[in-house]
Amino acid sequence: MTDHRRAVQPEVPRPPVRAQLDPQRTRRYRLFSAAVLLIGVGVAAAVLFGHVDHPQPEQLLIAGPLLAVGFLLSEQLSIDFDVRQISWTISFAEIPLVLGLVTVPFEVVLAAYLVAGLGVQISRHKMRHLSYHAGIMCLEVAIPYAVFYLLTSDFAAMPVWAAAALGVLTSPLVSTALGLGAMHVLGGELRMPSAARLGLRSLVVCLMNVTVGLVAYVLVNNAPWGWLLAGLLAASMVALYRAYSGLLREQRDLETLSDVSLNVARSGQDVMNKASVLTNVLPPEDPADWQAIVERIRDQLNAKRVVLHLKMDSVDEVRRLVAGVPLPDGSDVDRDDPILQLAGNHVRYFKLSDAADDVQEALRRR
Repeated sequence: MTDHRRAVQPEVPRPPVRAQLDPQRTRRYRLFSAAVLLIGVGVAAAVLFGHVDHPQPEQLLIAGPLLAVGFLLSEQLSIDFDVRQISWTISFAEIPLVLGLVTVPFEVVLAAYLVAGLGVQISRHKMRHLSYHAGIMCLEVAIPYAVFYLLTSDFAAMPVWAAAALGVLTSPLVSTALGLGAMHVLGGELRMPSAARLGLRSLVVCLMNVTVGLVAYVLVNNAPWGWLLAGLLAASMVALYRAYSGLLREQRDLETLSDVSLNVARSGQDVMNKASVLTNVLPPEDPADWQAIVERIRDQLNAKRVVLHLKMDSVDEVRRLVAGVPLPDGSDVDRDDPILQLAGNHVRYFKLSDAADDVQEALRRR
């Protein structure tokens, strides 16, 4: 998070709370999103009409819903993080994608992916990036199918699983390249080594997902009772991904909260210094400054709601500032709240599953 430090001059305009509020960058990003959507729809239409493959009724009624459930599950297990105002996602959608690639036609997988992916985006109220994500999803399905069709037609001796693996490996490369393009449009800066590391990590995760999906496919088709072994493999991978993603989310949140706490402390010092200089003009704390801080915290955490409780030394009360979704009626500040009474100024991360009894009760009330 950028620490906006400035001199004590009331007439100086406040820097924007969120980088997306810059009108020029917003227009550029909208144009970029529209271009991505048009390219994605165009490539999907080219693949659809360039390789005629009529889906069977059982593929539409059985495989389609199963793939949609697989994509939904992969979205729930995905790992989200923010880099320069761009939301990056390490997803496990390659497993249902590669299974669909070797079993059903292109339009079935594309429809299942769009329904699952856009449904998750709408449920998370991420309407601002909907066109961008729709274009990315079209490309993430269309380009692997195009590579798969090309390899199977020109290299007849190549195994189906090898063509499918090479096709799906193009998916993270496309999404990473377009994500870097979106970051450049929004004015972010990511050096080439960092971009290369990000792409390599995405490719490694994709390779593992593709391997798991193809191994399950081969087991089901060739091994006796292979479906049972594939089910055990899927269950173990889900448990592993769940634990891995949970640990990464906690580490990401702790690092972000540490940065936020430093920013709040520095901004609070600025506010108090300004109040000491302009004692006859400003109150002991400027609500506009603190509200801007809370907005930055919510933006950095990508949270639906952030509540900041301020206990000033000169005032015998707790001031509460809310950014995002408003609190329900009757949510009064309780000075005896066990979370507010915690000593120290370091970051704490609480979960209902392992917190103390009084902290669990406070979390439930929230």
